[in-house]
Amino acid sequence: MLTEAKAVVTVFEDNNPGLTLIISPVRDLQRQVDLWCKNKTVKQAAARLIQDARAKLAESNFLASPTAASVSDFRSYLKTYLVDPEPSSAAPGTSDHGQQHAVDFVVKEKGGRTLADTETATIRTSWHNTGFDKALKTATEEHSCCTGSRHTRLAGSAAEAVRAVALHLAEGPAQSGPASRAHAQPATRLTRYSNSNSSAPADETRSKVRARACLIDHPNMLAAVSADGRTLTLIVRNAERSASKGFTFDLTALPTVGAMAEAHRTSRTEDLISLPALSIQDWSFTAMVPAYSVTTFVVPMP
Repeated sequence: MLTEAKAVVTVFEDNNPGLTLIISPVRDLQRQVDLWCKNKTVKQAAARLIQDARAKLAESNFLASPTAASVSDFRSYLKTYLVDPEPSSAAPGTSDHGQQHAVDFVVKEKGGRTLADTETATIRTSWHNTGFDKALKTATEEHSCCTGSRHTRLAGSAAEAVRAVALHLAEGPAQSGPASRAHAQPATRLTRYSNSNSSAPADETRSKVRARACLIDHPNMLAAVSADGRTLTLIVRNAERSASKGFTFDLTALPTVGAMAEAHRTSRTEDLISLPALSIQDWSFTAMVPAYSVTTFVVPMP
């Protein structure tokens, strides 16, 4: 990871004279604990969880003395509980930054001031509005193109692509690609985005939709941006036999997002059925994925 990050820095410096990228150091356990304890979203989520858990335990089927059945019910409740707000810091000991599976970049003038840092609250002003997000993306893509096998092209009609991937995910666990690893916290982050068109020749007898794959930090998910750069498709597999899973999708790696995300699901009894659209707020949306299903989300990028 560190070698890859340093290579991206070199490309970024070549493309942006006078600027450099600072790579975040390995996040030790004490730093992880400090970030967790000081994080406002952690405190808010914990307070809400306690409140909701108490309300759940006040229901009539939970007696003063726990039984095996009530303990099982409460365990299922906790496993499927949708954490809100989504903690923006990983639980101590599980941080990808502490295991060198992820790094943060800071844009600086060479020998000078910091221009874009790692504060979540300033992403729009320091990264999106200045164009540093696109500059970093370009450096990552150029390095990826040179090293090969960083992006996978998906060809065929949109429906065929979705069905093919859905079948692949339903039949077995997804393969974790480079820098792809599930965070312990429920948030799922799009870690690399590309809207470049495929360089493959167009099919003369059949119009095809081409897309570029993205890196997403979860082994049971795939993401791809359409060739025209106007939609992102996320495909999520839940192989659990009985437990639903809740996810919050962080879309801050995208240049733009629309207001609503389409949703479609395939399961033992469903074949790519349409679901109610999901609201996108503050560059993220939240969804519950039922057990033993594959759900497809389509995010507009106007």
